[in-house]
Parts: sequence; C-alpha cells; structure tokens
Amino acid sequence: MAMSNNVRVAVDAMGGDFAPREIVIGAVQAAAAGGVEIFLVGEPDTVSRELASLDYEGLPIKVIPSEGVVMEGESPIQVMRQKPQASILITSGLVKAKQAQAMVSMGSTGATMAAAVHLLGLLEGIERPALGGPIIGLAPETVLGDLGSNLDCRPGQLLGFAALGSILPMKVFPPPVSDCVFVPSSHVRGGEQDCRVCRQGAGPRCETRLLNTFQKIGVNFQTRSRQFAGCVRLAASVLLGFR
Repeated sequence: MAMSNNVRVAVDAMGGDFAPREIVIGAVQAAAAGGVEIFLVGEPDTVSRELASLDYEGLPIKVIPSEGVVMEGESPIQVMRQKPQASILITSGLVKAKQAQAMVSMGSTGATMAAAVHLLGLLEGIERPALGGPIIGLAPETVLGDLGSNLDCRPGQLLGFAALGSILPMKVFPPPVSDCVFVPSSHVRGGEQDCRVCRQGAGPRCETRLLNTFQKIGVNFQTRSRQFAGCVRLAASVLLGFR
C-alpha cells in the first residue's frame, strides 16, 4: 500500500451498537470517499471476516490486532487494568505513537475518554475532557458540549468546555458563539455546581429535555455505517483544520 497525504485515522472496530459489522462498512465507505487512511483496530479474525464480504481492494485500510472488547457499563479504570489490549486502548495508543493522526470510536464513552486522557493527556488549562461535537445531519455547523459526561462541574471547568467548543468550529466552520454547557437528560438534574452556574446567568434551568427533543425530531444515537463514515471524515476534517 503506497503512502500518501491522507489523514491517518485509527478506528475502534469493536466499539458501537452494531460493531463490528457497521463500523467496518462505514470505514470502507470513508476510505472509498478519499482523503483518509484507515487503521481498523479489532480482533483480527472478526474484522477480517467482515472485510472479506466487502469490496475494499486497493483502499488504504489496514487491520491492527487487539484483544478484548469494552462493554457498556464496565468501569473505565478496570478496563485499563484488566484489558490493556482492548481495542479502544490500542486505538488511542496509535495516536500517541503518532502512527495515526486521529481516532474514532463509537464504543463506551467512559472508556474512550479515559483512554484519551490516560494516553494522550489534557491541554494546559483544561481540567476535564469534554464530550461533544457537531450535530451531523441536523446542525452540522453547531458544536454541542458537554453532553452529560461530566456532572457537578465548577464554573471554571464549564468555561474550559466552552473554550474547547469554540476552538473546534473556529478551525472548521464559520466564527462561533459559545453558549451554555448543560446535561442532556430528561431525568437527571444538574449538580449543585451546575445550579450555581445557572444562578449566575448561564441558563434559566438545570434540567433539560434535549435527549427527548432529539428523539422527537428523529435523531438516532445508534450509529449505522453511513453515519460512521461521516464521523471518520469529520475527524479528518477537524485535523486538517488544525494544521
């Protein structure tokens, strides 16, 4: 496989609601669209079997072996101790080793963020990682974060999330405006720190109905191959924006 100027993206093939089938299909679609070189990280026999049913000849795709799958609900700390060769850790490790320039996972959110922090670290001045990004399909130039992965945050931490959310679209989209960071749940209220931020003017209510709203308008959080291919291309676009 000849080297190129494609963005090298490490993909966690074992993570997601319909993994590895839909993840592998989406990765092939992204590679076929051009601009990316894919490292598919997963159990070799399983991933190769999925690839064998697809037309990927000549595409810049390489299988990277891993061992173990992180299940929803598993403790991220326990995963790092007990499954050091799990796909998400190998995926993150490729970025740390500079073999890949970006990583994508549709697997366990907690394990993904823990792996990124543990292996890649945090930017100076940022105390916690923020989960978020463009709302693909619905509002592709709107960056939403933090999506509930951090509860009971101090105002300074929320400011850090807003800074991250501003820098991302600044590099990729038109000039942004940062707004409130909130918890997207119809059942979980914000912690005391969130309430204090709301009282300071960040928003009128701690409880939000964002998840229910998304479901009503047809946004599906279970990622299929076409959406995953878009996520891979988005990761490449973000990286190009920071070059």
